[in-house]
Amino acid sequence: MIDMGQADRTLRHTPSGDNDGVFKRHRERMRRIEMKIKTSALTGVALDWAVAKCEGIEVRQVEGVLVDPLGLQFSPSIDWSYGGMVIEREKIELTKGNPLYFPDGNEKGDYYEDLWIAGKYHGQTPLIAAMRCYVASKLGDEVEIPEELK
Repeated sequence: MIDMGQADRTLRHTPSGDNDGVFKRHRERMRRIEMKIKTSALTGVALDWAVAKCEGIEVRQVEGVLVDPLGLQFSPSIDWSYGGMVIEREKIELTKGNPLYFPDGNEKGDYYEDLWIAGKYHGQTPLIAAMRCYVASKLGDEVEIPEELK
């Protein structure tokens, strides 16, 4: 994490004299770098990015999808060829939701009837539930993700 006090001191002493422009670009870059999202709310490319982080795979966003260093699409939350390997390797148990199971203390069990459950995480599909569970096991209940992936 960047020490903002140090960054501010550095920006005040920019030799070019363009402190306002440098400061503005620095603040914009900081806003883009990260934001915290609850793991239970991760979806789409944000969830896939978090899985990549857990796996140690460097990904970049191209036209709304993540690609790995080989240029292949990386989307374990919708692609069983990768998400399935994570589920098997990590031994993630999935169940179809039912009204008797309340993973987050919600007393409206019928809400979970159509959802998939993995640990205390749930999702519309088994892959989403499992990838949320996996990310939480590695990174915790909140994840810092690049803002552009929100």
